[in-house]
Amino acid sequence: HFETRAALDPALLLDGRDTGDEDTYTKLSAGAPTVAVPEGADGFTTTWDKQVEMISTALGESQKGEDLVTEVNDRITEVKDAHPEWSEKTGTVLAKTSVEWAAYSAGDARADLLQGLGFQPNKEISDLTKPGEFYVSLSEENADMADSDVGVGFPIMLTADELTNDKTWKR
Repeated sequence: HFETRAALDPALLLDGRDTGDEDTYTKLSAGAPTVAVPEGADGFTTTWDKQVEMISTALGESQKGEDLVTEVNDRITEVKDAHPEWSEKTGTVLAKTSVEWAAYSAGDARADLLQGLGFQPNKEISDLTKPGEFYVSLSEENADMADSDVGVGFPIMLTADELTNDKTWKR
């Protein structure tokens, strides 16, 4: 992967939501300036607004980044305020890979967005999430623990049809 990226001669590489390991950063930054996981952050948990801040700063467009974050947050608030009934409903974000299901919890941008819109987190998933982690692995047999009033699904390395046609998703 690193050689392929270097061959593209990028002006900037974005790696702000990855593992944050030093070896990856060293390899990437050898080819181009790199926006990396913030110091002290856990891998894969850089918030969307922090990513916008880092990227807009790297591009010399800090004000545009601040304006975008404000615009998005205002829109989230507008939608939440228009749907107060959502505060009485649970929401879970799920991902399906070729080997497992995962349910995201607080600290993951997808789950945080649902909560920002007013949905309550699935208590069972929240309780199973270990400190410092942002998801729970689920098998087909226990995926029903993620049942909520609203479910949002993401295929990872699968097609959308593979997700929506999966027997576990259809339950």
